[in-house]
Amino acid sequence: MGMNARHLDFTLPLLLLLGAATACEDSRLNQGKAEISVAPAEVFFKTLNVGEQDRQVVTVSNLGTASLQIDGITIDGDAVFSLDSWAGQPLQAGDFPLGLAPPGGLEPSSADLVLLFSAGQLGDYQGELVLECNDEDEGTVSVPLRASCAVPDIEVAPAMLDFGGVGLNSSSALTLTIGNSGQSDLLVGEEDLSLASGAADSPFLWIMTDMRVATGQSQAVQVIYAPDSVRLDPQTHQPLPDEDTLL
Repeated sequence: MGMNARHLDFTLPLLLLLGAATACEDSRLNQGKAEISVAPAEVFFKTLNVGEQDRQVVTVSNLGTASLQIDGITIDGDAVFSLDSWAGQPLQAGDFPLGLAPPGGLEPSSADLVLLFSAGQLGDYQGELVLECNDEDEGTVSVPLRASCAVPDIEVAPAMLDFGGVGLNSSSALTLTIGNSGQSDLLVGEEDLSLASGAADSPFLWIMTDMRVATGQSQAVQVIYAPDSVRLDPQTHQPLPDEDTLL
C-alpha cells in the first residue's frame, strides 16, 4: 500500500512536467510565421453596360505571428480587369513588397485591395488575381474573377394612357411604369423622353429624375395631362382630343 502511494506521488508531477513541455514546444512552432487570408474567395463584378466601370474589394489579412510580406500582385486573364488601389492609395508596380503586421499590434494587419472592371464591349469575362507572399504554407494565392458586359431591355406599361375628360385649367395624372428585362442596368434620363409632336405647348408633361433600373426591376414615371385650351374640328366644330406619343 505504501509503495503504491509513493508511485502515485511520483507519477503525477512527471505528467504535469511533460504536459508543460509539450505546450511550450507547440508555442515555439507557431512563432514567427506569417499566415495570409484573402476574402472573398471569388470576385463577381456587377453586370455593366458598355463604357461603365465597377470596383470590387478584396480584403487581405495576416493571421500569423510574423509580418506578412506581399511580394507581388498580378491579374491573369482578360485585360478588362486591373488593380486600382491598396489601403486607399493607388497601387504602382514599384510599391512592392507590401507589408502587413501580425494582429494585435499598432500597425495594420489587413488592407483592402480594390479591383477595377472596365466594360469595353459585350461579353462574359474571366480572370485570376494572384498574390505572391512569404506565407510558408501558401506562398501563392489565386482568386477567380468573373464579370459580364450586357445590354438592358426596356419595357413600358401600359401601352396607352387614357386620361378621359379633363376640364380646362385642371389636370389629371397617370403612372407609366418603366421596367428592365435585360441583363444590365437600364439608364433613363429626363432628357431621354420626348414627345413625337415636339410641341412646346403640349398639354402633356412628365415628372421624373434620372433613373437606374436594375435587371428585373421597374420604376414609375408620373405623366400629367393639363389642358389650357380646346382644339376644335374645323368641319364639325366639335372638340378634338389631345393625342401624342411619348418616345
